[in-house]
Amino acid sequence: MQMGELNIEHGLEKSLMSKEFKKLWAANGNELSIQYSGTGSTTTALTQDGKEGIIGSIQYGFTSFSRFLVNNFEDSFRQKCIDVLLNRSSTIPKSSI
Repeated sequence: MQMGELNIEHGLEKSLMSKEFKKLWAANGNELSIQYSGTGSTTTALTQDGKEGIIGSIQYGFTSFSRFLVNNFEDSFRQKCIDVLLNRSSTIPKSSI
């Protein structure tokens, strides 16, 4: 094996590792976003690919609209449940579902 071959293999390995790390980072961010806001991350495509593109823009719009719905129609029940768990409220909320 010559030195040039080693550099090429090292570069490919680094590139694959970087791609896998970006996928892992995006998946983690997506899960955190679901826990925090009830919807996926708005920047998953940007984090994974480094660019947003048309599909990323459509996903961003869909996620933003989903967040609007969650925040306006489902968030109050979730917040009441958190308040009960943290002993900030003595009444258990009734589900609106």
